Amino acid sequence: MVNDMPSIQNAYNWAVETCAADNVGYSQQYRNQQTVNGITYYDCSSFIWYSLAAGGFDVKSANGGSSYPFWTGTEAACLRVLGFVKHSPDEPWKPGDILIRTGHTEMAFDETRTMGAHTSKVPLAEQVSINANDSRGNWLELWRWENGAVNEWIKGNRWLTIGEMQNNAAIVFNNLLSNGFTVESICGILGNAGGLYTLGESSINPGIWQNLTPNPQLGFGLFQWTPSTNYTDWADANGYEHDDGYGQLDWLVNQTVPSGQWIPTTDYPETFDEFKISTKDPEYLANAFLNNFERPADRNQPARQSNARYWYEWYTNSYVPPDNPPQNGGEWSSKMPIWFYLKRRL
Repeated sequence: MVNDMPSIQNAYNWAVETCAADNVGYSQQYRNQQTVNGITYYDCSSFIWYSLAAGGFDVKSANGGSSYPFWTGTEAACLRVLGFVKHSPDEPWKPGDILIRTGHTEMAFDETRTMGAHTSKVPLAEQVSINANDSRGNWLELWRWENGAVNEWIKGNRWLTIGEMQNNAAIVFNNLLSNGFTVESICGILGNAGGLYTLGESSINPGIWQNLTPNPQLGFGLFQWTPSTNYTDWADANGYEHDDGYGQLDWLVNQTVPSGQWIPTTDYPETFDEFKISTKDPEYLANAFLNNFERPADRNQPARQSNARYWYEWYTNSYVPPDNPPQNGGEWSSKMPIWFYLKRRL
């Protein structure tokens, strides 16, 4: 029997937070989350067990009613009962995937690295941790929860709340940093897409239409390509769903220059490649993106600069929220989600 509302995101968050803790170690003797001399212990399979339990998965029932964690020999059967689906470990990984080989198991942290309880034969800080190196290879099975995803885009033809924008902004940071953009240039981009002070182009929503009206002649997506076919035709040709945020970021990274979308101006003479690596103020770079990429009729939009500053302070964990946020209600946080903060430190 499976819990009514299991969340692989919550399981993943627990795993990241546990890997970041100072007082955890590896032990087969004390694998049942026992604390000895201030250190709480796991082995590889109990780490997965407790992460799933933290995510609301009914691991006890899946394990025949036993309150003791499964081991690698019985793990796959339990995952199947819980509703996980078996895939080839050679497929592209998704965060939250569970990898198994003979005698060992870990969780995918990102597309190339795992996290979990590794071994007692290394210093304590490394025993339960996020791998710093590529972890692919030698895995026999990959099990995936397909009723939800980790770090998933929030999208749809509506305006997002600030909390939802934060979720999507974290994905944008992660993607563009890996493509050579600076924090400052990313904040300039995000300041135009949306934020606390103005919803901007899209409220960082890859599925939104201009005026919330689906029409190929209107704007669409994160950056409101107008007409929408300027993006959607390319997406069709390259295998992306129209509202796939990763496809839209792919276009930004690889098509901005060849498409002629970026036009340097007198006040903002940077080429797109220069913009990407710039460490100028986020406010300046928000204006550069506004004038050189978006090019709206009204170029005087200071709220986009305020957005860019907001995202910079949010990313660096220096933002102090006001008593009365300007707009866009809903749950939100003044800090980056822990999974992303840890990821950028590695």
